[in-house]
Amino acid sequence: MKSFIFCFITLVMAMTATTTLAGPLPSSSGQGKMTLDQIIERLKSRTQYEGPLEVPFDVPEEDKDPLQAGVINQDERVKRDDNDFDGYLAVACPWLQSISSVGSYHSNRHEDRRFSISCKPVFGSHPVCHQSNWVNHFDDPFDFTCGNNEVLTGMFSYHSNRHEDRRFKFQCCSANLMLHGCHWTPYLNDFDQSFNYHVPNHMVIAGVSSYHHNYYEDRRFKFYVCSDSQSQQ
Repeated sequence: MKSFIFCFITLVMAMTATTTLAGPLPSSSGQGKMTLDQIIERLKSRTQYEGPLEVPFDVPEEDKDPLQAGVINQDERVKRDDNDFDGYLAVACPWLQSISSVGSYHSNRHEDRRFSISCKPVFGSHPVCHQSNWVNHFDDPFDFTCGNNEVLTGMFSYHSNRHEDRRFKFQCCSANLMLHGCHWTPYLNDFDQSFNYHVPNHMVIAGVSSYHHNYYEDRRFKFYVCSDSQSQQ
């Protein structure tokens, strides 16, 4: 009888340990996070753009939000939008492609935006790519343009509930493109309004500009677009 009781207790303890190991990681563990370099390599290795991965990534220590510290399933798709409200935005186009359209809509309840981003083939050979630094602090404007003959291929952002705003950084790539006729679009949205911008077939996006309004807790956006001689051939 004692042997039976001992075996039963051992089995229960083993099941409990297995359940604990399989359960959710504590939010303070920090596991499951990826660097932006890892996210970019994972996303751009796809042959076609299949939508985003909602993955957490490292942000500056002073901006870390305890509400976003939990581990997120790295294979979880976020519907058609590239981020959830208050969530991470991590979009990198596959090799040979650049961003072709950006759509966005605002939620007054969350005081945040969702983005929907698409990509199109641009490069004839594998490009050389690099990331910008974070281009803005919360509540600050930014005017970001890629380098000479570079196009926009990635967009990354995180949200602060305290500031009700986002910080952004971008990826740019180049592969023997000859860009010309570059200019800024008008602002594509008013505060609290949506926009859906598709760059014309013979053009590419090479920059983003935005400013924030504390009353509306929202941003307006415009894009720097260029003609691409290679795409017209």
